[in-house]
Amino acid sequence: MVDFWNELFLFVSQNATPHLGALAFRAPSTRIHTGPVNPAEPPAAEPSRKIKRKVCMLGTFAVGKTSLIRRYVRGVFDEKYLTTMGAKVDKKNVRVADVGVDLLLWDLNGEDRFQALSMEYARGAAGYLLVIDRTRPATLEAAHALQQKVLHAVGPLPFIVLVNKSDLPGHWDRQPGDLDALRAGGWVFVETSARTGTGVDEAFMSLASRLID
Repeated sequence: MVDFWNELFLFVSQNATPHLGALAFRAPSTRIHTGPVNPAEPPAAEPSRKIKRKVCMLGTFAVGKTSLIRRYVRGVFDEKYLTTMGAKVDKKNVRVADVGVDLLLWDLNGEDRFQALSMEYARGAAGYLLVIDRTRPATLEAAHALQQKVLHAVGPLPFIVLVNKSDLPGHWDRQPGDLDALRAGGWVFVETSARTGTGVDEAFMSLASRLID
């Protein structure tokens, strides 16, 4: 028994912290690993410049122009048919590379009797989105007619063709050669769905990138 206490005293003496005396043990060295420290992300740099661009939504009635704008600007979709009387303007701030772009989105009435008025509203536009309904093949011919009217009214402008309602069943009965001819003439097609949001951001940003001087 005496040997046990002698050994314990010797152990304590050899492992004591000098300034606390023989009864204080040295605590084992402990390192707490918290993982890599991620520096705070720097704030986004200010755009090198800011510009405003007027963009018109063109297409015959009920192709989904208003729904596409609502989806793009507000991220919402309404099942009800929304009729545009004359023109309605929304705004969306985007960034293309280091340029801040204020898109002024003009939603124009698509009924035939308002087409002349729509061309007046199109003046001053930097570009436009031409909307067709993939479940109604005739809307492609209507879009082609509108594109020609814009060309004669305000001259050549950048534009993107939105093949809307891609979420709905239906056969877009077009010959491949028809689309090839339009693509050769500068038509760029993007399939979109205002209901699901598919392709919507892509279409708007594709046009925005063409509006930078």
